[in-house]
Amino acid sequence: MRATPEEYFRTSIFVPFVDDLRASLIERFVTHQTTLASLQTIMPRNIINSNFDSINPVLQFYRNDLNDTNEAILEGEWDLWKLKWKSYKNKNDIAKYAIDALNECDKNLRPNIYTY
Repeated sequence: MRATPEEYFRTSIFVPFVDDLRASLIERFVTHQTTLASLQTIMPRNIINSNFDSINPVLQFYRNDLNDTNEAILEGEWDLWKLKWKSYKNKNDIAKYAIDALNECDKNLRPNIYTY
């Protein structure tokens, strides 16, 4: 029994293409899920209840982009950023969006946080 041109196209080109596309999407997005989840802890509303160790995946991912990779300096910036947001009495004043948080981040005082 001979395959029709449509069946031939489906089995030899389309199915492998879709399979490769699926594998590429999984590699690109699912493998970075931990990094993305830990990046959320830098957000002002989340940092209040998180600790420095929670951003380890982000630190590893962005290591080459950071101004300083000294662990003590990174943790110091983290603590200053956390204290800034903990000091807000009214929770509604805490930045909800990344762009608002970035506008509140002093690039000179917290250069690594600004880089994230």
